[in-house]
Amino acid sequence: MRAALLVLLSAGLASCATGDGVLGPGFAVRTVGTETATIRVTDLDETSVSRFVPAVEAASEGGECETLPRGTTGDDEVLYILSFPSREDTRRNISLSFDPEGRLLRYNDLRGDLRREKTGAMTAIVLDFQRGTAIASNEFPGGNPGQVVFGRPDDFLQRRNLDTPAELIQLVRSRCGAP
Repeated sequence: MRAALLVLLSAGLASCATGDGVLGPGFAVRTVGTETATIRVTDLDETSVSRFVPAVEAASEGGECETLPRGTTGDDEVLYILSFPSREDTRRNISLSFDPEGRLLRYNDLRGDLRREKTGAMTAIVLDFQRGTAIASNEFPGGNPGQVVFGRPDDFLQRRNLDTPAELIQLVRSRCGAP
């Protein structure tokens, strides 16, 4: 179930990056499963990525790996998930999706209210290497507008404010045995 949520969230965020669901200047609609949320979209430039402040801090204590083999998520991909502090008490998931040849397709860093109970904020950082899109977003409970910035994966990989995704990709690879 959790893997399906990760895949749905990733796909939903990727659709926003491609322009689907745009309401008008500064706002967009994102649908994940049966939920729809209005989010605030910042200007699409490199400085907006560097100014983005995650609503949820990056938990990094502990960490437990899980591997979902090909076909589990409905795609011909292998998904490696590093959950912090553990799979049972997840406050942060960092996942990598690989195609059958071992190419990295997607990076997801999901933090906060991962069970979608609307009890707290959620931060999502998604790099889709296949589509060439990247998104960082904050969602807040109570119908408060969230925030999202778009870019290319290269714009996000070395950003310290995003907890340096390039380093986290290497962390998941080394700890979870990803290619």
